[in-house]
Amino acid sequence: MAARRAVVRWAWRLFRREWRQQLLVLVLLTLAVAVASGGTAALYSTAPIEDGALGHAQQRIDLGGKAPTEPGAGAGAGNPSSAETIASAEATFGTVEVIGLSTVAVPGSVTRVELRAQDPDGPYGAPMLAVLAGRYPRAADELAVTEDVADLLDVTIGDTVELGDARWTVVGHVENPADLDDRFALVPPSRIEQAERISLLVDADPEQIDAFIRGIPGGVAVGDRGEDTATTAAVVTLGMSTVVLLLVCLIAAAGFVVVAQRRLRQLGMLAAIGATEKHVRLVMVANGVVVGVVAAVVGTALGLGSWIVLAGHVEEAIGHRVDPGDLPWWLVAAGMVLAVLTATAAAWWPARTVARIPVVQALSARPPRPRPAHRMLVLAVVLVVAGFAGLATGIDSSDGSARPVLVVGGVLATVLGMLLLSPATVSLLPVVARRLPLAPRLALRDLGRNQARSGAAVAAISLGLGIAVSVVVIASAADATSRQDAGPGNLADDQLVLSIGNPRYVVPERTAAEVERMGSRVDELAGTLGDAAVVPLDSAI
Repeated sequence: MAARRAVVRWAWRLFRREWRQQLLVLVLLTLAVAVASGGTAALYSTAPIEDGALGHAQQRIDLGGKAPTEPGAGAGAGNPSSAETIASAEATFGTVEVIGLSTVAVPGSVTRVELRAQDPDGPYGAPMLAVLAGRYPRAADELAVTEDVADLLDVTIGDTVELGDARWTVVGHVENPADLDDRFALVPPSRIEQAERISLLVDADPEQIDAFIRGIPGGVAVGDRGEDTATTAAVVTLGMSTVVLLLVCLIAAAGFVVVAQRRLRQLGMLAAIGATEKHVRLVMVANGVVVGVVAAVVGTALGLGSWIVLAGHVEEAIGHRVDPGDLPWWLVAAGMVLAVLTATAAAWWPARTVARIPVVQALSARPPRPRPAHRMLVLAVVLVVAGFAGLATGIDSSDGSARPVLVVGGVLATVLGMLLLSPATVSLLPVVARRLPLAPRLALRDLGRNQARSGAAVAAISLGLGIAVSVVVIASAADATSRQDAGPGNLADDQLVLSIGNPRYVVPERTAAEVERMGSRVDELAGTLGDAAVVPLDSAI
């Protein structure tokens, strides 16, 4: 242990003395870690979220029937009252948050405004409401408006406005932090009983939902929270960063080869005084660990700092507020560990080669004689062919499905094959250089003499170009498919689809009066577009 500690301390002194020679490797690793950490934070925070419609709840139940206060929609008409429905929901689900929704016309405009009756202190709706100025409404004649509604009505805090045959006093500006495109006017929770329809936020299992909606006549739409797309996006970013770090690892390996050759005489002296191959190898490996730790710390700080600065400027584009501190820290830590492993792996192979050089040859500072590369040529060709075969069989182009084991195995086999194939390719350069002028002939022969450095660089460039070409080909194929004129679901440039309600939910059943009312609203919208033709579409309930 004492010998190992002494070797590590000596490696640290060498790193401090020769940090300029390792600056390129350090900068590349730092930038790769910065992109990985910043990209992971950005994709995690900017991924679409469902809190704007669900809050903290897992399900949202939209009841399409009228409240009993509406004409012809009372309990005698076959619909249970709002109080009975809410009581039934509380008995079934336990904790329930009720939201009352009404739509009123804006005087002098075809635009309508949603009046939303919601408790700001509800058990699930906290992510759906935030005060920008003023306060939440408390009295029966008070409301708070979003920025778009305030511009539409041309009102500020303290003004009065007429909406829905009532006069309201504007007491605040609010927003839906999880959906900045949400336009509504917030009214007190006491207005829930006068709402046209209600929505219930609950946490329940499918059996409870089915049992509840069977007892509710009329249209019922149920929305469930989907998968965690934010974490998935962050994991995909980390996977892409792994590929980038692999390219950096290949370049770093060439850099560590140069460092090892510069230290060859020093390492030979260390071996002459009794150091074993493990001790000599530990010098270079410890150097790689130090480079990886420095790059991981500096790169993570740079990436997260850049994201914190840019977070406030992307909120309008992504449609929801961003908390820069709400990050998957385990993914950030995984990126840092991956950077350290990358630098360590890049230093290990040169360390292994240098440790096997005889002491006398190392003291003379003569680099080892390159071994013939054709020994690994057969294995490289087999790996490349197996990699392409795995990718071809692992991805089904007909339905877009993939077999993860074959895809991952194909990628790894292709990468290893190209890495082993690069030295063989470099060894052929002096043969090609015979018929070239003097300058390129010298350059190619120098590359052939330094196969260890050149092979890693060629492999990195080949992988980089391969990834770029693959992305372009896949994107072009997807764009060509999406632009095909034939096929269901495609629209021309002069066509528009207008969805009634939230398209994420099941299509609710509508009464004849509701269908007629919505049809008149669609005709009004078509009139504003220059008397556009309206084609009604049927949907399964």
